[in-house]
Amino acid sequence: MSRRKPTGDLATLPFTKYAEYYIKAKMISRSYAEVIEAVVGLFVRWLEDDPPITQIPDVMIVDWLDAQRERGLAVPTLVSYRRVFFSLRKFAADRGIAPHPKLPTIRLPRPNPQAWTLEQMNRVLAVSLQLRGWVPHSRLSRRLWWSSLVSAAYDTGLRQGDLMSWKWSDISPDGFVMLVQSKTGEPIKRQIRPLTCDLLRHFHREEPARLTIWPRTFHRRWLSRDFKRVLRRAGVPGSFKTIRRTSATWVEVKQPGCATRHLGHLSPGMARYYIDRRYVGDEPTLPPSVEYDGQGDDTGEGDTNPFTSPFQAPPVTEHGSDTVIPLGPLVNRDFPLEDPRQGFLLDEHAAEIDRLIAAGTNREIIAERFGVHVSTLYLWLQRRKGGAA
Repeated sequence: MSRRKPTGDLATLPFTKYAEYYIKAKMISRSYAEVIEAVVGLFVRWLEDDPPITQIPDVMIVDWLDAQRERGLAVPTLVSYRRVFFSLRKFAADRGIAPHPKLPTIRLPRPNPQAWTLEQMNRVLAVSLQLRGWVPHSRLSRRLWWSSLVSAAYDTGLRQGDLMSWKWSDISPDGFVMLVQSKTGEPIKRQIRPLTCDLLRHFHREEPARLTIWPRTFHRRWLSRDFKRVLRRAGVPGSFKTIRRTSATWVEVKQPGCATRHLGHLSPGMARYYIDRRYVGDEPTLPPSVEYDGQGDDTGEGDTNPFTSPFQAPPVTEHGSDTVIPLGPLVNRDFPLEDPRQGFLLDEHAAEIDRLIAAGTNREIIAERFGVHVSTLYLWLQRRKGGAA
C-alpha cells in the first residue's frame, strides 16, 4: 500500500484507501502500519470486496474474527486484529461518518507472572561475576557489564531501555538515580545498593571517558543472546524482563502496595502483571479436616477405613484386572502428589541426575529434561536418600 494521502470524500473511500489515510493522519510507525495493512488485506480478501468504512458494520467484523478463530488463530492474535478494527472505526466515529464501534471484548488468559526466587537472583548475579571476555567492539569486560547491569536492574526495577540510557552524571554520590522514563515520560527517582555502587565504580575505571554507563557498541541481538547464555549457565529460566518482575515481587513482599510506585506505572492495576502471586498475598486456607472415627453406620456398611493413615493415598486398581498398585505415603506434603510410578523410571538415569545436581542445575530443569513433574523428582530423591540410609 502507498503511504500517500488519498484524495476524495473519506466516507466513500474503499477500506484499503481509508486505512492508508488513517496511517498518514495518525503518523503511525512503519512497523505498526505494516500490521494494519496486513489485517485490512486479510479482511478484504475474506470479504471479496473493498467497501467504504461506512458499509462495514460491527457484525461483519465480528463474523470475520469468528472465522479467524475457527481457523485456529491464537487468542493474542485475535486481540491484535480487534484492536486494529476498533482504532479504524473509532477514527471514523470521531469524524462523524460512522457510529462508535461496539465490538465484543476478547479476553486473554492471564497467567501468573513468573519471578525468580532470591536464591535464583543471587545465582544469576554470581554467574555474571564469573564471566570472561569482552563486550563486542569495546574494551569493557562482560563480567562487570552484566554484573552491574543485573544488579542495577534488580535494585531499581527499571525497563531495559531506561537502564541503557543511564549516564554517569545521573547517579548522585549517595546512590540515587533521577531520570525520565522513556515509555511514560514521567520522572522517576531510584536508589541503588552499595554493592551496585561498587560494581559501577569498578566498571567506570575500564573506560572513564564514556558518557553512558552501558554504551551500545554491539548489534541489538547480542544483548539478549548473551544474557540467555548467562541464564543457561546459572540454570535459571526466564529473560532480562524477569528481573523487573522479580524486583517488583520482592518489593511487594517487603512493603505491600509499593510495587506500582516501584515500577513507575501511572495505573495502579498494572502491577498485577508483574507480581508473582506465589510469593505475595495471603496463604491459601483449607476447610476444617474431616476425620474418620473408624466405626460403621447402622447398616453395617462402611466399616473399612479407606485410608490407613492421614498421609497415605488409597491403592489404585486397574479395571478388568487384579493388578493393584499401592501409591504409598506422601513423603513431602509441600509438593503436589504425582504418580510415583514415574519415579521408578528415573532409576535408569540416576548417574546423569547425580551429575546435574552436582553441577548445580536447577531441579525444575532436571525434571523437565526427563519428562516428569518436579514433585516426582523430589519424591524420587527422598526415596533414594531413605534407601541409602
